[in-house]
Amino acid sequence: MILFSDKSFSQNQSVQDSTTQKPSSLQPKFLQTDSGFFIIETLRKGCKAKVESEHFFPNEAEPITTETAKKTLPPVAEKFITIHGNLSYNFNYRSYIDTPFAQEDIMQHSIQTRLNVKIKEKYSFTVYLTSRRSNSPFFSNATDASFQFRQTEMLEGIKNDMRVQADQILADKSILLTPAQIYQREKEGSLKDIGRFPATIVKAKADKIFEEKKTILTGKFDSLYRDYKTKMDKLNALQEKAKQGSAAQQSVEEKEKQLRGNAERIKDSLKNSAKDFAGKYYDEHLKQTDSIAKATNANLNKKKEDLEKLKKEVAESEKKLKLFQKKIVDSVQEVKKQIASITDKNKLNEFLQKKGNNIKELPALQRFLLSVKQIGLGRTWIDYSELTVKNISLNGVNIEMNPGNIYLAAAVGKVNYRFRDYIVKGNYAGSNQQVGLVRAGFGKKDKYNFIFTYYSGQKALLNQRSIADSSAVQKISGFSIETRAAIDNNNYLVGEYARSTSPAIKGKIFDLKTNTNEAWSIKLFSHYGNTKVTSYYRKTGEGFQSFTLFPTNNKQDAWMIRANQSIWKKRIVLDAAVRKNDFNSPIAAPDFTNTNVFKSFQVTARIPKYPFVSAGYFPSSQLTLSNNNVLYENRYNTLNAIVSHSYYVGKLSMNSNATYTKFYNAGSDSGFIYFNASTLTLNHSVNLQRFVLQGIVTMTDQSLLQQLTAEPVVT
Repeated sequence: MILFSDKSFSQNQSVQDSTTQKPSSLQPKFLQTDSGFFIIETLRKGCKAKVESEHFFPNEAEPITTETAKKTLPPVAEKFITIHGNLSYNFNYRSYIDTPFAQEDIMQHSIQTRLNVKIKEKYSFTVYLTSRRSNSPFFSNATDASFQFRQTEMLEGIKNDMRVQADQILADKSILLTPAQIYQREKEGSLKDIGRFPATIVKAKADKIFEEKKTILTGKFDSLYRDYKTKMDKLNALQEKAKQGSAAQQSVEEKEKQLRGNAERIKDSLKNSAKDFAGKYYDEHLKQTDSIAKATNANLNKKKEDLEKLKKEVAESEKKLKLFQKKIVDSVQEVKKQIASITDKNKLNEFLQKKGNNIKELPALQRFLLSVKQIGLGRTWIDYSELTVKNISLNGVNIEMNPGNIYLAAAVGKVNYRFRDYIVKGNYAGSNQQVGLVRAGFGKKDKYNFIFTYYSGQKALLNQRSIADSSAVQKISGFSIETRAAIDNNNYLVGEYARSTSPAIKGKIFDLKTNTNEAWSIKLFSHYGNTKVTSYYRKTGEGFQSFTLFPTNNKQDAWMIRANQSIWKKRIVLDAAVRKNDFNSPIAAPDFTNTNVFKSFQVTARIPKYPFVSAGYFPSSQLTLSNNNVLYENRYNTLNAIVSHSYYVGKLSMNSNATYTKFYNAGSDSGFIYFNASTLTLNHSVNLQRFVLQGIVTMTDQSLLQQLTAEPVVT
């Protein structure tokens, strides 16, 4: 794969994103095995003889039939290791660059592989290997390796297995057949699909979650079906008798006509000599005929009433079966909703206990890893708290775990604090930064908690190029106390207090009379239906030091409030925010102050079958007051719009998107060439199974710069 890109000389964060039962009736029986299951049928053969027939339904896609119920297939061998991943190669050439150094004819080769590894189908982790080489005398040649384990990936694997198990209940369409279809199948002797529940293997994670429910469902379905079948047989018998009754009635009517005819002829022939006798004979036979007709009609009417009554009972039985089938579907969907709500080990255990199981049935190693939030070896990104270590690249070891109500975390390694630390060659201040951190507390990290953090390390305070300056790298250390508490079901607070020390204020970390080396912050999170509100206030002293991106040697007051509203079934999202930072530097110049105000408003639309659309306006301003009381204002206003759409052309999957960015500012506001400019980027990709073809065109328009960039990519 060859990539041509203009993003090779910047630091990009990797997205990190795993009994046999003898038949005792004519109902089918189930025999579960490791490789599948049998349905054993007992069928009538003649009047009293019975014969057993069996059908095997394997776990694999291809069916395999065995000859006897005792003869089972050996279990499928479990793979010890499964690896999926990708490999990418990137070649980048620039005839001239000016950031961060002015250079000509720069070439860079980058190769990266990402491997998704799964051990014994249970333990998932990700491995990244990256190597970068350049002909630049300023850029370093680097090779990085990263091992990442995240609890969320393992938990998602367990949830996916349970979703598969739930879906397998509905995978057998016969349980959802109409009663008439089931009855017809049985009449034809096709019992092999009746009540079939496919084998469910969840690889030691949730084997028994639905086992009890399956037994209940099978028994209840069999009971309802037997009732339905009995009534249907009675109905067919009555209908047959009704047909016979109709034939009898027709015979009576014909006999009646014959008798009437005979009576009339006898009456006519005996007019004179036997008139009285013939009349008497006629009357007797007529009464007898009427009696037989009335008795037959009464019997037929009763049978018709019984038939109508049985039809109603059959209809009611069919209604119960359909209701039961609907309950099966609703029950499975409800279980899948419960599975989706599982976010940690405790919720998984609650779910299993409700289903009559226990998390202790999982392997011991899996139970332990479900308590580990993350493990990182090599290059990893860490983000722990607002005032200690936040959003930095660490080359070392990082582990975070939360077993029960105990919280523990530790990290140690070298730090790439700024982008120059990552790509600039040579031994200078930034190349010798490092950090160590230990966190301990109680509670749940994403719920209520109380956590103590201690950190220590070396930090390039002024980001100077030369290591000759002794002030370039200083040893700093500090601690913080952080807590999270719920106000009610819709609101919670996160508060943190921290103090630090450095050579300039050595030994004052516990001197409460000194507040220049302290910092504190408080955050409020609110959620009401489709409305979310987030706000915070942070204050830091000029002597406070930590491994965050806070300005060095500046007093700072910062606050922010943000509101997010979803409308139209969450298809449209409105987001607005205001943020303000106040800086005061006692070092740069007396009474030097700086105030930044950032505002944003963004609208996002996600409508099914239509393109994704997002538009936002981000005005900001900076006020600077110098020591001679001169006030300066700089403005940075940005308009941004994105349109993206994924679709198919024939069997090809494609994606097209367009991004437009407009800056409204003057050259004096930024100090860079790129001001009061607009940029339009068009991106189109085509997925060809193993390859992705991508084309990118970027057009930049500015008074001093017009540029067109074409970038073909094959992945």
